Amino acid sequence: VCNVYCKFCAFWRSEKDADSYIMSHEEMDQKIEETIALGGTQILMQGGHHPKLTKQWYLDLLAHIKAKFPRINVHGFSPSEMVAFSEFFNEPVEQVLKDFVANGPTEAELKAAKDNLIGGFALRIDSNEKLLGNVANIAWNNLPLNYLDVWTQQIDKITTTQIKAAMQRKLQPEKMVTVVLGGSN
Repeated sequence: VCNVYCKFCAFWRSEKDADSYIMSHEEMDQKIEETIALGGTQILMQGGHHPKLTKQWYLDLLAHIKAKFPRINVHGFSPSEMVAFSEFFNEPVEQVLKDFVANGPTEAELKAAKDNLIGGFALRIDSNEKLLGNVANIAWNNLPLNYLDVWTQQIDKITTTQIKAAMQRKLQPEKMVTVVLGGSN
């Protein structure tokens, strides 16, 4: 169920539609098991804008997935969903965001992210344009000249403790500014 009705989305349904649905944990488990069977390590979870689900429902779903499928990385929830959650839960976006990221990544999630970054590294430099972009990045950010040579090793060294510390330094919901463009319609 989603109350946004995006024209490009094949999944949205209103609560009044006969074929509206909310996936149960068991149905989600089946989808994740299918993903794993195909060699997948990550799911994209766009939960829609369901006005009647609670924040605890979403947090319980994430906890369930982490507990049952610790090697699956959850790429979930768009900015528009965070704004909708704020409205539905009657909490500031900052609090909703703080609650969703309070614990940082698990070891399995960090491993999945590292595997994705390291495994896809060759695609970052597979053309002259991309290579030039990386060289420009090295120059602009005053990075060491061996930056590309050691990038994958540096990514592999990152720990969950470092990620959590970086999140505490950089992701400070109390200092975020919300900008809304357009009318209220």
